[in-house]
Amino acid sequence: MLEGCFLRSDLEPTQQPKVSPLDTANEGHLYGIATFPSGKQCVCGSFWGNFEECGCWMTLYLPLGSLGTIFPVKAYPIYSKTESSPEVWLKEVNNWLKDIATDIYPQIKFNIALIGFEINSFDVKKKLTEGIPNEHWEGILIPDKNNLTWYPPTIYEPPLRLEKRLR
Repeated sequence: MLEGCFLRSDLEPTQQPKVSPLDTANEGHLYGIATFPSGKQCVCGSFWGNFEECGCWMTLYLPLGSLGTIFPVKAYPIYSKTESSPEVWLKEVNNWLKDIATDIYPQIKFNIALIGFEINSFDVKKKLTEGIPNEHWEGILIPDKNNLTWYPPTIYEPPLRLEKRLR
């Protein structure tokens, strides 16, 4: 699923040694290769930070440019009337990320996992104090004893819309 971790994004993985996911030489920012169940590959990155009272947060990301080499990303995250819905490929990406979180959970217990495009984790976590919203862009994994409950996104249309500007 994931190959790495590597410290540099400007060198091929074969040209550098693997490092521990806990390596702090690059301020917690590491790189790797993501392989989907279909065998498709793209680059990935991760970083973590300790936000004191909010706890330690880890982010795994897939750059849209790299995702676009294996999925029909097109103008995503910008909505376009002329392009098909990104729901099919987003579901594949979201399910893959959900599976990674599920695999990690037995070793590293976390309070929540959020899956989606540039999520403001602090805002989402604050909203979740009121419960899972009926409509949401994010995929949400919440621990319940030793299991994780998956709340998939209910909205798949691109979140950004360009409006025609008045001159």
